[in-house]
Amino acid sequence: MKVLNLAKSAAIIGLALVSACSEEAAAPAGTAVLSAENFTVRLNPAPGRPAGGYGVIKGPASLALTQVTSAEVGRIELHIMEDQGGAMRMKKVDALLIDSDGTLTFEPGGRHLMLFDIAEVAVDDGQITLTAEFADSSSLTTEAQVKR
Repeated sequence: MKVLNLAKSAAIIGLALVSACSEEAAAPAGTAVLSAENFTVRLNPAPGRPAGGYGVIKGPASLALTQVTSAEVGRIELHIMEDQGGAMRMKKVDALLIDSDGTLTFEPGGRHLMLFDIAEVAVDDGQITLTAEFADSSSLTTEAQVKR
């Protein structure tokens, strides 16, 4: 009987330790699990004009992307395309929400990044480091390939 109780006690302690380890491995409260895929920056063929940024961010639905920054870029704006009297026009926005399917897609003719004043060294290196910042104070850093 004492052997059985000892085995039960050991099992309970083991489960408690596993639970404690699992909680420590989980993301801290208020920090979203995020990822980025296939980010590219397409340079404008006209010198001095802004470039377009495209790719996919994955994360929790309805999380707001509030800004994207880079040490290699003077300014980055979030843009959407909208119909204004039958003509599609770009519009700068303050935030973009991750869609209900858990993705935020940046593509030509849709949501995209506008990058102004890209450092020549980044163009020569062929990549730019981008940091996406979200409303819950989480952030995501990714590398974007620079394409001409």
